[in-house]
Amino acid sequence: MESTWSEAHLLGILSKFGPIGSGKGREFLEIGPGDDAAVVVLQENRYSLCVDLIAENVHFDMGYFSPKDVGYKAVAVNISDLAAMGATPLFATVAISAPKVTDIAEIQSGIASACEEYGILTVGGDLSNGTSIVVSISVVGGHFGRSPMLRSRLADGDILFVTGPLGGSAAGLRELKFPDATVQHTPRSERHIHPRARIAEGIFLSELGVVAAMDISDGLAIDLWRMADASKCGFDLDHIPVEAGATIDEAISGGEDFELLFSTSRPEEVEAAFRAKGLDDPIRIGTVKKDPTDRKILGKNALPVGYLH
Repeated sequence: MESTWSEAHLLGILSKFGPIGSGKGREFLEIGPGDDAAVVVLQENRYSLCVDLIAENVHFDMGYFSPKDVGYKAVAVNISDLAAMGATPLFATVAISAPKVTDIAEIQSGIASACEEYGILTVGGDLSNGTSIVVSISVVGGHFGRSPMLRSRLADGDILFVTGPLGGSAAGLRELKFPDATVQHTPRSERHIHPRARIAEGIFLSELGVVAAMDISDGLAIDLWRMADASKCGFDLDHIPVEAGATIDEAISGGEDFELLFSTSRPEEVEAAFRAKGLDDPIRIGTVKKDPTDRKILGKNALPVGYLH
């Protein structure tokens, strides 16, 4: 069971209220709380809006993160949410709370680096003194005629995919926490410090007409469980792609891989399109099942295990 103070539990409480407040904004809201982003429709164009924060000693440790690393990661995790929706990054606002001794310019340098990489424009923000570093970023992405991909659109018989091997970030964190001279600065630790948002893949999946997706931020098992809950279905995973140097447990429940998890009824077409586009081959991991109680991973009953924060 998830902790009472876990993010998922608290979001579950808040989501029962639905969109909070009143006013003209409700006329433009298409998708509210519960997905990787909200979706609004303005002048017949859809936009995804989301916010994510990273907090010191929860999402990163300054023992092995530089201020620039913090800024970069804060942007990347938000871009990953837009990727899950299939939205093109457009605008960002940035809020930073940090002790006075913090090198804010270096955090901003990391933010600028990630914004340049992912093609998003920062248009404002706020700063405050604080007892530890917290960076909160809000982003807006455009769909430009494409339908948003949602957690609630898994369908019976669909084939489940991920966009890459799993467990690398958790393995990298393990190596950073228990350093060994032979494993410093590995690809796994790089995946933890500088996560890769699959924005090109997300946009392309949306262009292909894929309608069900989310990003794997808390671990495959718990995120697929949430997706199955939203879609009122089950799943059967018969393959787990494990990043080199990671364990099977890290691949199933490690978290912060930020690969995309998606389903399609046209698996061969999607695979061929990815190859033609020059993107990494998506990896088949299993099948969507009609029965919501039928949830298995490698032949065993699945549990919603993952990174809780």
